[in-house]
Amino acid sequence: MNLLVTGGGTGGHIYPALSIAKGYKKLYSDTEILYVGRREGLESELVPKEGIDYESISITYLKKKNISYFFKYIVSILKAVFQSYKIIKKFKPDIIVGTGGYVTWPIIFMGQILGVKTVLHESNAFVGRANKFLSKKANLVFVSYENLEKQFPSDKNIVVSGTPVREEFKSLSKEESRKKLNLEADDFLLVSFSGSGGAKKINDASIELMKLLSGNEKIRYIHVTGKNYFNIFMKNLKDMELKFEENIEILP
Repeated sequence: MNLLVTGGGTGGHIYPALSIAKGYKKLYSDTEILYVGRREGLESELVPKEGIDYESISITYLKKKNISYFFKYIVSILKAVFQSYKIIKKFKPDIIVGTGGYVTWPIIFMGQILGVKTVLHESNAFVGRANKFLSKKANLVFVSYENLEKQFPSDKNIVVSGTPVREEFKSLSKEESRKKLNLEADDFLLVSFSGSGGAKKINDASIELMKLLSGNEKIRYIHVTGKNYFNIFMKNLKDMELKFEENIEILP
């Protein structure tokens, strides 16, 4: 059994894809798994760490509204579709699973053209454009929330499944976790995060919270800025001449 998994851009797409891949491998140990993502995407960092074979395709997000960028975007699409064709022909998947993000559509689209069974999973409360487009010819579409089928062109192939959860979350010990973070038994830990990519408004709000909590010996505050915002966030703190006590920790 060959399983091809794709999904990228944010942890919200990548981690469900990894959970599906690892869960399938646990059920069927002889399964060969290949993960396809972007060369420069977050998935290119996370997936190989899990010991899963990884291949990349080149595709650009249409973010600039000008003619020259639009042509670059079209070229990247054609290149990504051709790369997807070569990957599918070489790997010969029995099924392709996509969890969203614009990197998924060339590989799923080509799989549908070549007659490979395709399955989608939507973990968000609002359906992404890639999943919405690809759902028309997908064999099954799994969603995390009730009534999400209303956002798809058709509800004939939709199953409410919830979101796949990584095995690590089922075996975490609170005591061991607090020990790893050097927390005392009576320390109060507050964590805020704005997703793997980051969110400006949440990051801005966290600064006000840091001002309020800095130096409080009974409260540890950890804020995760998101990879895309970490350098900007730290520069903003420097520009504002803000320094916080040791109970405040800022991570990418």
